[in-house]
Parts: sequence; C-alpha cells; structure tokens
Amino acid sequence: MATFDVLGPFDLPTRRGRAGGRTIDATRDALSDFWDEAGCADRPGCYVFAIRHGRGMMPYYAGRTFNRLEGECFQAHKVLKYNAVLANVRRGTPIMFFLPLTRTRGRVNASAIDSLEDSLIKIGLERNDRMTNISGTRGDEIVVHGVWGSGRGRRQASSNRFHEMMGL
Repeated sequence: MATFDVLGPFDLPTRRGRAGGRTIDATRDALSDFWDEAGCADRPGCYVFAIRHGRGMMPYYAGRTFNRLEGECFQAHKVLKYNAVLANVRRGTPIMFFLPLTRTRGRVNASAIDSLEDSLIKIGLERNDRMTNISGTRGDEIVVHGVWGSGRGRRQASSNRFHEMMGL
C-alpha cells in the first residue's frame, strides 16, 4: 500500500508586471526560497495548483512526477498554464499543495502516483470545470445520482446512506 503526505498550501512566488498583472516568479532565487519552505523538493508524488481567494480555494491543475517535485512543478510549459490562470482571475493568491509519496525502500510506486493523479483530476473537475489538465480528462463521464457527477436537488435516502458508508 502506498501512502502520501499532504503538505501546503504554499504561496507561490509572484511578481507584478508594468501593467499591474501578476505572473509566477520562476527565477532560481524565488524557487529556492519556495522549495526551502515546502521541504519536499526531492520527493516523487503529486501536486495541485490552485487559487486562494478569501477563505476558499479553487483547483486549476493537478500533476505528478515519479522523480523530484522540484523538477516537475515549474517546467516552462506548466508556468505558462499557471500564468494563463492568473491572467483570467481577478483576485486571489496562487498556491500549491503537495502530496509526496511517503519514503520507502525500493522502487517508486508509479501506479499509485498515477492513480492519485487521476483521482485528483477527477475531483478537481467536479469542483472546477476550468481545470487546465489535458491528460486524465477524457473518457466517459460517470454520474452516480446523488453521489458522483452532476445532479441537482435533494438526494434520495439511499444516496445519503451510500455517502455515509463510503465516507464521502
């Protein structure tokens, strides 16, 4: 069984442009300070980019790495995705959650990391249909009335009991 820690949220380093817009500050110095605070740069696992506004948080991207989180989260094409989100939100602080794999001996459990990423994307899409992920978003949409997927109105008693039983 694979286990993951939850670390965060960590505020991402940003800088203001001349016109007042914000972008992710992916300079070596800013990221060095960020990783010192996060403390999980050398671990494999998953991560979720989100925007915090007020007391709420909205996920926009979920990813994974089998190597080091440090080498994955701030690749140029990912920073472009984060900056595109920042350009389309009026307020909020960009944050990152990390779900690093708990250290064990032997090989990295790649299937567990893949499975966690798929789950994070699906949960994120339930919360925010503007997630920027491409992988893991295709396929049949599954709706279980009153449990998973779109549905409005009051839940049936059986759905409530199922929710309770599954710990949802």
